[in-house]
Amino acid sequence: MSVIETTISSTAAYRQALATIQKASRAYATGESPLDDATFDRLRDQLVAWEETHPEDVAANSPSGKVADGAVPAGEVAHTVPMQSLDKVNTPAKLL
Repeated sequence: MSVIETTISSTAAYRQALATIQKASRAYATGESPLDDATFDRLRDQLVAWEETHPEDVAANSPSGKVADGAVPAGEVAHTVPMQSLDKVNTPAKLL
């Protein structure tokens, strides 16, 4: 099984997941991502879960704390309209 199919259970698996996410993020804009959206989301969720329980392992270049996972370089953006909820909706039940 690959790290994509399982939960991250070691620092080595975390680093592998991080590299996979970074590669997919860079390729996403060109439509050539090696991961489909659901797989990317699942892997990113696993990465974030690992970081929450192992803060000492969080890589300085982790995309988890960056807007768009750091895929797009940008500075601060002033929102003229207040932002609404940014909760992730990944099931029909959460949409309602």
